Amino acid sequence: MPPASHDAGSVAGVDRRPPRPRAVRWASLALVAGCTLVVLVCVVAALRGRPWALAPGAVAAAIALREIRTLHRL
Repeated sequence: MPPASHDAGSVAGVDRRPPRPRAVRWASLALVAGCTLVVLVCVVAALRGRPWALAPGAVAAAIALREIRTLHRL
């Protein structure tokens, strides 16, 4: 007979409950959203005849991708 403190969700020390959802990192979400907006504005500017706008757009895209990769590792 298992002890009274035995958890019903575990068998022989193995936890079978589903993992708890991770907390939302609001600063990272805001950064990715802001970078996406900057990229869209830069693409529109480049399509309207300002090719120099692709440079800050590329920087914003690189920052957003770096943040997304960082979030996937957590």
